Amino acid sequence: MNLKHRYALNIERKKVGVVGAMPPLLGGVSIHNERVVDLLHTNHNRVSVFDPDARPALPFIVKPFYKAWRAWLLMWWLFWNRHDYVFYHATYKRDCLLDIFIVGWCSKKIYIIEHNCRHMYKRAAYFKRLYSRFLKRVATVVFIGNSTKKSYDDTQIIYDNYSVESAFLPPTSTQLLITKAYNSSLHIFLQDHTPILLINSAHIMVVDGVDIYGLEDTLYAMHALKERYPDVGLIMAIAHIGNQKYWEKLEKLMHDLHVAENIYVLHNNQYIWPLFAQIDLFLRPTYSDGESISVQEALHFKVPVLASDVVERPDTVWLFKTGDRKSYSMQAEKILKERVYAANNKRDYLYAQ
Repeated sequence: MNLKHRYALNIERKKVGVVGAMPPLLGGVSIHNERVVDLLHTNHNRVSVFDPDARPALPFIVKPFYKAWRAWLLMWWLFWNRHDYVFYHATYKRDCLLDIFIVGWCSKKIYIIEHNCRHMYKRAAYFKRLYSRFLKRVATVVFIGNSTKKSYDDTQIIYDNYSVESAFLPPTSTQLLITKAYNSSLHIFLQDHTPILLINSAHIMVVDGVDIYGLEDTLYAMHALKERYPDVGLIMAIAHIGNQKYWEKLEKLMHDLHVAENIYVLHNNQYIWPLFAQIDLFLRPTYSDGESISVQEALHFKVPVLASDVVERPDTVWLFKTGDRKSYSMQAEKILKERVYAANNKRDYLYAQ
């Protein structure tokens, strides 16, 4: 499965509105939106953004009426800009119905970009009924990965025009400026450890007792890898910790497994793509997933990827059985042996000739 981004590619010289999360809070959705906005600007469009996750400082008297106040702002933004296209990226929000109906009422051509493959299973019947009714007014539903489309089909959401696409667009930010923002301790860690592995998450997510990003499983995999590679290093890039209680559990586990010194935690909303030039293996051991931008990004930079088989992955991704820690660590060791160290040995041999 090798999906491509298509929905924003051929739009030129139009007024485009993007409703969705944007950096500095980093995650798959916000990074995707940032790059879509860059692409639209490159194609000479006039682009405006409404971030429903933004929480401005409000006077005390306004706080009880925040939802109504934000709805009014969204309506004003839509009327003021008179967009030719609106891309809506926030269906996963609990209170998205009001926003959706405002967008439908005030906009000409609406694209729903569905990033989340989990939330629809937990929606109430009234939500699904009203949402299906709204989708009749939508130009296209863009499913990011097949698992998001499956979630609509499983929950009997009715839609007409749709496409299944990748969220990935190549990064456009200046790499030098980003790498300068990294703490010097990260550069020291990279020098002192080999091989280097990378795992990332927008935040710590525990759903029904399951560590969705597979962070705990990765610590056990590191414990197994350390027996063969004592200097192995893992960068855990977590944009926002969030669940402090579970994070404390992970920190304790790091020490219990004697891998704490082999792990560097990169947090506070740091971009990770410049690190792909310095790592040997990217890890995606998720228990639930869509069309991961991080996986596509690693492949773009020619980095081997090991991922769970919870969803269909791109053809060149190495897979292990979801939740199987032994399979996880064995596949990681196999990739390092065959793709990393074997390649290095081959290069050394060629140079020696």
